[in-house]
Amino acid sequence: MVLTTDVPTLVPEIYGKYRNRITYVPGEVEYVARVRVVRRVVLPGGVLDPDLAHVEVYVPVDRRAGIEAPRRAWVDREYLRCTARLSKNGKSLREFFDSGELERHV
Repeated sequence: MVLTTDVPTLVPEIYGKYRNRITYVPGEVEYVARVRVVRRVVLPGGVLDPDLAHVEVYVPVDRRAGIEAPRRAWVDREYLRCTARLSKNGKSLREFFDSGELERHV
C-alpha cells in the first residue's frame, strides 16, 4: 500500500527584517511511500481519532539522509514511524477505518 504521509523532519524557515535568513525548525513534510503497518490512533478516553493513523513507511537508502527524524521515530534501519491522514488517503484508508480494526499489516 502506498500512502501520502507526514514525516517528522527539519524544515527551512525564512526570517529576518529583509527575509534573507534561513533557519531549520522541527516540522513535518509530505512523503509518498510504501507502508507495511497501519495503526489507529487512540485518543484519551478510548476514542479513536477519526482522521489520523500511525504508519510505518519504507525509506530508501538514497532518501534517508534527507530525513532528520528523531531516533525514536525509526523502527529499524529501513522503516520510519509517522502519520497518515484519512483526508489525504481516502481511497486507500477508508476500508481500514470503517472496519474497526486497530492494526493492519499490509
